[in-house]
Amino acid sequence: MNDLIKKITAPNGGVFTGQGTNTYLIGNEDITLIDPGPNISEHIEAILEEGKGKIKRILVTHTHTDHSPAALPISKKLDIPMFGRLIDRESEWEDETFIPDTVLNHGDVISTDEYSLETIHTPGHASNHLCFYLEKYKCLLTGDHIMDGSTVVIAPPDGNMTEYIDSLKLLEEYDISYFAPGHGNYMKEPSKTIQSIIRHRFSRESKVLRCIEKNKNSNLDELLITAGGSTHFDIVGERFSKIKLNVPIKVLLRSGCYITHDHGPYLDALETAKDDANRQWDQSLQPALEIWSYVQSIPEKNLAFLTMGKRDAPYDAGLPKPIKRFRPGEGFLDIGHAEIFSTNDQHAFVKLPDNHEWKIGDMICSGISHPCTAFDKWRFIPVVDDDYNVVDGILTFF
Repeated sequence: MNDLIKKITAPNGGVFTGQGTNTYLIGNEDITLIDPGPNISEHIEAILEEGKGKIKRILVTHTHTDHSPAALPISKKLDIPMFGRLIDRESEWEDETFIPDTVLNHGDVISTDEYSLETIHTPGHASNHLCFYLEKYKCLLTGDHIMDGSTVVIAPPDGNMTEYIDSLKLLEEYDISYFAPGHGNYMKEPSKTIQSIIRHRFSRESKVLRCIEKNKNSNLDELLITAGGSTHFDIVGERFSKIKLNVPIKVLLRSGCYITHDHGPYLDALETAKDDANRQWDQSLQPALEIWSYVQSIPEKNLAFLTMGKRDAPYDAGLPKPIKRFRPGEGFLDIGHAEIFSTNDQHAFVKLPDNHEWKIGDMICSGISHPCTAFDKWRFIPVVDDDYNVVDGILTFF
């Protein structure tokens, strides 16, 4: 957009990051690095090459794992300070490596001979979220507060919708010509964009409230209340359980993707939730999406190769977890303690205990880590019953 702002997009494209996380270098002789992004060597090398030894400080909009992990290695390599904030509440996406040398507060200004950057505290997406206003060019570096081509995820407990709306309204007090977002392209018409986001959020809320109001005195046998819950499904469920209406309520949590939840992360979250002695669990989450493969080789006593790899199964949010073992002619057998510790394009590598009974030809069922990146690999997914008879099929559109 101008000769003072340079953008480098990290090679971490995905469902939540779009084309990747945008890193910005502000200035020519006294450079401020904003959101260095993920700790990916080729991205860090691109930043250092573009900076030409003139990067003097690092600013971080928020400490999610796609925005700040590269800050520490760059800070150490160049011996420069890091600026930002720590979160106020728990977050599953927190980068624990980022500890700011200077904590930024609302209104703080970073000044050089070339430019000044004003700090605007914009909680909502994250409690520690900051935007940076480059007054000279009337440009707002928005991080994940406003993104190009997508709405922003507001995930409790660290995410807060009320704070998010208030932060959006706060931006209208500034003379902004365009946004430089953390994901996507530069965005013009900032005021129109802000109003559109606010209308969209209130519209969704109003639809829910109108529906509840419309049916509160009806003769419904049951009212279905459903929402997403990220991996904090226990908290969402608890909040829903406190809703009081004059009809029975059934709560349906749609945590995860649009067909199934994430098996690996949700399994870990479930174990954490079960540690709460105040909650009772009658049933447990079950992985609905399974990926089957064969044991192709057992080259060592404690090592097996499976016939699936990165082209077949997600690996961006954890590796698949073996959950079932089937041997043709014998049926289901004990899976034992097995852990997939690495994958390449075509194979998964499994660590096995000394007393395992796996054989070449066994069929291994694995739960997946991130369904979105499974659906973009498989256009058709068969639906089976409990006996693994195919009863339906799903077409994916990713």
